[in-house]
Amino acid sequence: TSLSESKSAAEVVDILNTYFELMVAIITKHNGTINKFIGDAIMVLYGAPIRQNLSTQEQAILSVKTAIEMQETIKSSSDQRLEGLLVGIGISTGFSVVGNIGARRHKDYTAIGDKINLAARLQGKAEAFEIIVDQKTKEYCEDKFEFDALEPFQVKGKQETIRAFKVNY
Repeated sequence: TSLSESKSAAEVVDILNTYFELMVAIITKHNGTINKFIGDAIMVLYGAPIRQNLSTQEQAILSVKTAIEMQETIKSSSDQRLEGLLVGIGISTGFSVVGNIGARRHKDYTAIGDKINLAARLQGKAEAFEIIVDQKTKEYCEDKFEFDALEPFQVKGKQETIRAFKVNY
């Protein structure tokens, strides 16, 4: 939003296309599936549309590796167009429904479910260059990465208090 306030629409598109080009290369390198671009966000799935013979734990580890590489790439980029791009990432691990969803006249391939909603809420809570993961992701990855526990919090649409963790990278 702050970029849109200070730049022309054409400049924002140029920045986003540069950013997306870098991020898509990282995501595909780690076997992620780009579900969609949502404004300046990227919704990424692991294990869909093809299971890829990866365990849920392997998918969680790949998602965190991807997020770390994405953040490090933005931080170290010498491309001046990316200066001031402050990205937060949210990751939630679990099962969701994946497929073509919509009306007869228009459908989109997407994922629906509690874990998808939670990932979006975690992303919304993440500050610049933070990666926030849910309890399940941390459990799957705790022997591979270091985490700091966040204070439990509520998110829109959920009754239960969320336990989440910031990835130290």
